[in-house]
Amino acid sequence: HINEPIGRHSLQRELMCVKTHGDKTGKASKTICRVRERYGIFTLVELQLLTGRTHQIRVHLSHLGHPIAGDTAYGGRAVSELDLIVVKEAKGVGDHRVYVGGHSGGAGGGANILSRQGLHATSISFKHPTEKKQMQLVAPLYKDMRTALNILRGSAQFRTVTVPGATVDLSALGMAT
Repeated sequence: HINEPIGRHSLQRELMCVKTHGDKTGKASKTICRVRERYGIFTLVELQLLTGRTHQIRVHLSHLGHPIAGDTAYGGRAVSELDLIVVKEAKGVGDHRVYVGGHSGGAGGGANILSRQGLHATSISFKHPTEKKQMQLVAPLYKDMRTALNILRGSAQFRTVTVPGATVDLSALGMAT
Protein backbone atom coordinates (compact mmCIF):
# COMPACT_ATOMS: atom_id res chain seq x y z
CA HIS A 1 0.00 0.00 0.00
CA ILE A 2 1.12 3.52 -0.77
CA ASN A 3 -0.22 6.01 1.75
CA GLU A 4 1.32 9.41 1.00
CA PRO A 5 -0.40 12.82 0.99
CA ILE A 6 -0.41 14.68 -2.34
CA GLY A 7 -0.49 18.41 -3.00
CA ARG A 8 0.56 21.01 -5.56
CA HIS A 9 4.31 21.32 -6.18
CA SER A 10 5.55 24.60 -4.67
CA LEU A 11 7.72 25.60 -7.65
CA GLN A 12 6.22 23.79 -10.64
CA ARG A 13 2.56 24.64 -10.09
CA GLU A 14 1.31 22.41 -12.93
CA LEU A 15 2.69 19.35 -11.11
CA MET A 16 1.71 17.55 -7.95
CA CYS A 17 4.04 15.98 -5.36
CA VAL A 18 4.07 13.97 -2.16
CA LYS A 19 3.91 16.30 0.81
CA THR A 20 5.66 15.60 4.08
CA HIS A 21 3.29 14.51 6.80
CA GLY A 22 3.78 17.83 8.61
CA ASP A 23 2.69 19.83 5.53
CA LYS A 24 -1.01 20.62 5.86
CA THR A 25 -1.41 21.33 2.10
CA GLY A 26 -1.24 17.63 1.20
CA LYS A 27 -4.44 15.60 0.91
CA ALA A 28 -4.63 11.99 2.04
CA SER A 29 -3.92 9.67 -0.92
CA LYS A 30 -3.95 5.88 -0.91
CA THR A 31 -3.01 3.46 -3.69
CA ILE A 32 -2.79 -0.33 -3.57
CA CYS A 33 0.07 -1.54 -5.79
CA ARG A 34 0.35 -5.18 -6.90
CA VAL A 35 3.32 -6.35 -8.98
CA ARG A 36 2.01 -8.69 -11.70
CA GLU A 37 5.02 -9.25 -13.97
CA ARG A 38 8.72 -8.37 -13.94
CA TYR A 39 10.98 -7.93 -16.97
CA GLY A 40 14.37 -6.75 -15.74
CA ILE A 41 14.10 -2.98 -15.24
CA PHE A 42 10.43 -2.88 -16.30
CA THR A 43 7.48 -4.01 -14.17
CA LEU A 44 3.78 -4.47 -14.88
CA VAL A 45 1.75 -3.36 -11.88
CA GLU A 46 -1.92 -3.41 -11.04
CA LEU A 47 -2.98 -0.31 -9.16
CA GLN A 48 -6.15 0.22 -7.18
CA LEU A 49 -6.96 3.78 -6.20
CA LEU A 50 -8.57 4.20 -2.81
CA THR A 51 -8.67 7.98 -3.27
CA GLY A 52 -8.84 10.03 -6.45
CA ARG A 53 -6.21 12.76 -6.33
CA THR A 54 -4.87 14.60 -9.39
CA HIS A 55 -1.94 12.65 -10.86
CA GLN A 56 -2.13 10.21 -7.93
CA ILE A 57 -0.67 7.16 -9.70
CA ARG A 58 2.06 9.19 -11.39
CA VAL A 59 3.08 10.98 -8.17
CA HIS A 60 3.03 7.90 -5.94
CA LEU A 61 5.11 5.74 -8.31
CA SER A 62 7.58 8.53 -9.04
CA HIS A 63 7.96 9.21 -5.32
CA LEU A 64 8.90 5.55 -4.79
CA GLY A 65 11.57 5.84 -7.51
CA HIS A 66 9.58 3.92 -10.13
CA PRO A 67 8.24 6.48 -12.62
CA ILE A 68 5.81 5.38 -15.29
CA ALA A 69 7.34 4.65 -18.69
CA GLY A 70 6.63 7.57 -21.00
CA ASP A 71 5.72 10.00 -18.19
CA THR A 72 8.29 12.73 -18.78
CA ALA A 73 6.69 15.11 -16.28
CA TYR A 74 7.32 12.75 -13.37
CA GLY A 75 10.66 11.17 -14.27
CA GLY A 76 9.79 8.58 -16.89
CA ARG A 77 10.75 8.67 -20.57
CA ALA A 78 9.61 7.32 -23.90
CA VAL A 79 10.33 3.63 -24.43
CA SER A 80 12.19 2.69 -27.62
CA GLU A 81 12.99 -0.68 -29.09
CA LEU A 82 16.54 -0.36 -27.73
CA ASP A 83 15.20 -0.02 -24.19
CA LEU A 84 13.81 -3.53 -24.47
CA ILE A 85 17.24 -5.14 -24.94
CA VAL A 86 18.03 -8.04 -22.70
CA VAL A 87 21.26 -9.92 -22.20
CA LYS A 88 21.05 -13.58 -23.16
CA GLU A 89 23.73 -16.22 -23.07
CA ALA A 90 23.97 -18.33 -26.21
CA LYS A 91 25.46 -21.75 -25.59
CA GLY A 92 28.98 -21.88 -26.98
CA VAL A 93 28.91 -18.24 -28.09
CA GLY A 94 29.12 -16.34 -24.80
CA ASP A 95 27.22 -13.25 -23.76
CA HIS A 96 25.72 -11.13 -26.49
CA ARG A 97 22.99 -8.54 -26.73
CA VAL A 98 19.82 -9.28 -28.60
CA TYR A 99 16.74 -7.23 -29.25
CA VAL A 100 13.74 -8.84 -27.63
CA GLY A 101 11.33 -10.10 -30.26
CA GLY A 102 13.91 -9.62 -33.00
CA HIS A 103 13.66 -5.83 -33.05
CA SER A 104 16.87 -4.31 -34.29
CA GLY A 105 16.20 -0.69 -33.41
CA GLY A 106 17.45 2.12 -35.55
CA ALA A 107 19.47 5.29 -35.54
CA GLY A 108 19.02 7.42 -32.47
CA GLY A 109 17.93 4.61 -30.16
CA GLY A 110 15.28 2.92 -32.29
CA ALA A 111 11.67 3.79 -32.90
CA ASN A 112 9.59 4.71 -29.87
CA ILE A 113 7.23 1.93 -28.99
CA LEU A 114 5.63 3.82 -26.11
CA SER A 115 5.84 7.61 -26.37
CA ARG A 116 2.97 8.36 -24.02
CA GLN A 117 2.34 7.56 -20.39
CA GLY A 118 2.32 3.81 -19.93
CA LEU A 119 -0.99 3.91 -18.08
CA HIS A 120 -4.14 2.00 -18.91
CA ALA A 121 -7.48 2.11 -17.11
CA THR A 122 -8.40 -1.56 -17.45
CA SER A 123 -11.68 -1.23 -15.63
CA ILE A 124 -13.80 1.26 -13.81
CA SER A 125 -16.87 0.60 -11.71
CA PHE A 126 -19.47 2.98 -10.39
CA LYS A 127 -23.10 3.21 -9.38
CA HIS A 128 -25.27 4.40 -12.29
CA PRO A 129 -26.61 7.85 -11.34
CA THR A 130 -30.24 7.24 -12.36
CA GLU A 131 -30.65 3.45 -12.43
CA LYS A 132 -28.71 3.06 -9.15
CA LYS A 133 -27.18 -0.25 -10.27
CA GLN A 134 -23.49 -1.09 -10.14
CA MET A 135 -21.75 -0.71 -13.52
CA GLN A 136 -18.34 -2.04 -14.58
CA LEU A 137 -16.61 -1.11 -17.82
CA VAL A 138 -13.55 -2.97 -19.13
CA ALA A 139 -11.19 -1.67 -21.83
CA PRO A 140 -8.65 -3.68 -23.88
CA LEU A 141 -5.01 -2.60 -24.00
CA TYR A 142 -3.95 -0.22 -26.74
CA LYS A 143 -1.69 -1.65 -29.44
CA ASP A 144 1.46 0.20 -28.27
CA MET A 145 1.23 -1.24 -24.77
CA ARG A 146 0.44 -4.74 -26.08
CA THR A 147 3.48 -4.51 -28.36
CA ALA A 148 5.82 -3.41 -25.56
CA LEU A 149 4.50 -6.05 -23.15
CA ASN A 150 4.73 -8.82 -25.74
CA ILE A 151 8.34 -7.89 -26.47
CA LEU A 152 9.13 -7.80 -22.75
CA ARG A 153 7.41 -11.15 -22.23
CA GLY A 154 9.85 -12.64 -24.75
CA SER A 155 12.70 -11.60 -22.46
CA ALA A 156 14.84 -14.10 -20.60
CA GLN A 157 14.16 -11.89 -17.55
CA PHE A 158 10.35 -12.27 -17.78
CA ARG A 159 8.77 -13.48 -14.57
CA THR A 160 5.11 -13.73 -13.56
CA VAL A 161 4.41 -12.81 -9.95
CA THR A 162 1.58 -14.43 -8.01
CA VAL A 163 0.09 -11.79 -5.78
CA PRO A 164 -2.88 -12.05 -3.42
CA GLY A 165 -5.76 -9.73 -4.16
CA ALA A 166 -5.10 -9.30 -7.89
CA THR A 167 -8.33 -8.25 -9.60
CA VAL A 168 -7.32 -7.84 -13.25
CA ASP A 169 -7.52 -10.90 -15.50
CA LEU A 170 -4.55 -10.36 -17.83
CA SER A 171 -5.83 -12.94 -20.32
CA ALA A 172 -9.05 -10.91 -20.73
CA LEU A 173 -6.86 -8.02 -21.90
CA GLY A 174 -5.39 -10.16 -24.66
CA MET A 175 -2.34 -11.07 -22.58
CA ALA A 176 -2.27 -14.84 -22.29
CA THR A 177 -0.55 -15.91 -19.10
